[in-house]
Amino acid sequence: MRIRAEKASDYPAIAEILKEAFGQKAEAELVERLRDTDSYLNDFALVAEEEQTGNLIGHILFTEARVVGAGGLSFRF
Repeated sequence: MRIRAEKASDYPAIAEILKEAFGQKAEAELVERLRDTDSYLNDFALVAEEEQTGNLIGHILFTEARVVGAGGLSFRF
């Protein structure tokens, strides 16, 4: 298995992985929407692929998060 950054050409296979993993398309649609936000961190969107075949077998995506507290305190992670 090899871990690498996702590429735009991976998006259809990623959508299929997510649909199979969660039994619905909502998570795949969420990932598509997250990619179009300022919170999307390209360096933290990864796929796992089989080394021999190159088939994608996993996906993980991290996004930036913001926590806003009382008095307007704001933190970005």
